[in-house]
Amino acid sequence: MTSDNVETNTRELYRLLTADFMDVVENWITDDFVWINYLPEHIPFGGIYKGPEGLMQYGRSLAKAIELKPLHVDDILVKGNNAVIIGVERGTLVKATGKLYDMDWVHVVKYENNGKISYLREYNQYEEMAAAFSP
Repeated sequence: MTSDNVETNTRELYRLLTADFMDVVENWITDDFVWINYLPEHIPFGGIYKGPEGLMQYGRSLAKAIELKPLHVDDILVKGNNAVIIGVERGTLVKATGKLYDMDWVHVVKYENNGKISYLREYNQYEEMAAAFSP
């Protein structure tokens, strides 16, 4: 993959994560894909998710817990088949509490030569999220 391909694919990936999650599960990830999102224990979707079924579980957990707006990507840094994405969530609703939060985040995505994603790690500034999940 070229750097331009990685950046173009990454922009499309972040559009699809909130627009067509099933497309990501079915067409964008490797069978041994890993998504890591460490969060405080009271947030129900933190953890490590493996493979297509793991990503589906993550998606179901997100959908049950929050109403996520489109992710805003501020910058994409590319090195080889890897991308670092800097962005923000705005106005995310926690369904259990009715509270909203904004959150800055950085994600690391690793692509294989075939263009599929094998790894995604989230680094979240989760203080507002944690407060929104608290009663």
